[in-house]
Order: sequence, then structure tokens, then C-alpha cells
Amino acid sequence: MFTLLEIASCFVLSSSDDKEIPWVVILLIVLISFPFFYITFKLLLAGLKESFGFGVFTPYFKPTKKNKQFAFTVLAVHMIHSDRDKDLEQYRFLTSYIRRKFPDTTKKDFDDLRKLHELYSDYAKALRWVKTNFKEQEKTNLLDLLVDLAFFNGLISKRELYLIHAVGGEIGLSKEELRSILAIRYDRSRKQEERKKQKTHTGSRPSSNQKERVSAKVLGLTYSLSLTFDEVKKSYRTLTKKYHPDLFSTGTEEELEMANERFSEINTAYDHLKGILQN
Repeated sequence: MFTLLEIASCFVLSSSDDKEIPWVVILLIVLISFPFFYITFKLLLAGLKESFGFGVFTPYFKPTKKNKQFAFTVLAVHMIHSDRDKDLEQYRFLTSYIRRKFPDTTKKDFDDLRKLHELYSDYAKALRWVKTNFKEQEKTNLLDLLVDLAFFNGLISKRELYLIHAVGGEIGLSKEELRSILAIRYDRSRKQEERKKQKTHTGSRPSSNQKERVSAKVLGLTYSLSLTFDEVKKSYRTLTKKYHPDLFSTGTEEELEMANERFSEINTAYDHLKGILQN
């Protein structure tokens, strides 16, 4: 392959009349070289910004609403990734939560959702930024979101527990306060499981068709052979937005318990119909 210098030399030799480099050659060299220099400049600038503290989650990463939304999302994706049984519904739950808490969110904000834990692997750096720039209520909301994701499948893993303790420590919670929060969630989860078992053992066991009709009814639908998974999914998304426990966090204990029960029923019904209609 010919180098730019060799190509330029050919043009110079061919223009033996005035011994000057034609402007076309200069323009060609500039156009070919521009992408290389542009990319090099961008990489160099990014490195310098990071070195002097101007990158993401550094002291110069301003606490705007958009950046706070980004911090919520990055840490939540780390929590989802800590779950060995992670599934699509956890990402849907996160997307719904972010859109509700940050109304200005756009579809573009979720383009790299599943890669954020790799792109921003140092979550401790994000936590330090949160500690400095989040208000107390925002820190509480972040912890609540991460605990919701940790208990999403009913069980909490060691990796999820480790991240929750890391978040609690960074936002200023004592070990006793964190244990109290987790104990409440454990107790709530246990009671929900007991209620499910009681319903299962009460009366005759429903047949397969009865289960499908009941599940459809929970989602506000009527079960029939023409029922599609898209209809089930649409109804599920609407109801989870309406009955998510976060919406009742400022209400009474009875209202919050009702919301948790309703939310659990909706998820159970959806999982049952999904297993049938997707096969």
C-alpha cells in the first residue's frame, strides 16, 4: 500500500512546471487525515477529562436531574446483574420506575441498559458521587429501588446483599438501620408466601382452565383461546404502574400492604399466563 507521502510525491513529480504541490493534493491529504486526528483528539480529551476529574461520577459531574437519573439506572443495573436469576421483567420494572420518577426520560436513555454494569463497572465511584450529591430523600428512594430489585424474585443472593450493604454504608445508614429495613422486607415476603400457601390449600385444587381464567381475571381480562400474549403483556404493564408499592409509600400501612398483595397477585397471574401463551 502507498503511504500519503508517496501519493503526494507522485503528484509533486507530475507537476514539474511550477514545482508546487497542487491544492487538490493538500485537500486530499487533509480529508484523509481528518478522521484519524479527530478520533485521536477525542480519546486524548476523554483521558484528560478523566485524569483531571471531569468524567462521569467525578467531582465535576454536575448533580443535574439527568445525571441523577443516570446514577439511579447504573446502580439498579448492577443490582439486577447481581441476581443469578435475572430476567427481562426486572429490566421492565426498572424502566417503568425510572420513567415514573423522571418524567423527562426518553427512549434513548435506555439504549445501553443491559451493558451499563460493564461500561461503568466501578459502582463504588457512583456511590461516592451519590453520597455527595443526592438529598436524603433521594438516597432513601435509591435504596428502596435496590431492595425492591433484590427481592424481585422472592429470594436475595449474597451478591445482592453485599451491594445493598455497600449502598447503605455510603448513604450513611448504620448496620442496625439496614438490618431493620431488610428484616421488614423479609417478614413481608414471608407473609406473602404464607398467604399464597393458605390459598392453595384452601378448598379443592383448581383445574388448569380455572387457573387460567382466574389469572386472566386478575389482569382484567377474560380467558379464551383467542387471548394473546401481547394483550396479557399490555394489561400487566398498565396494572404494575397503577399498583406498584412505591406509589403507596406515603400512605397507611394497610394501603401499602394492600398494594404489595395486589402487586404480587398481578405478577403471579402474569407469570402463569406467560408460561402458557408463549409455548
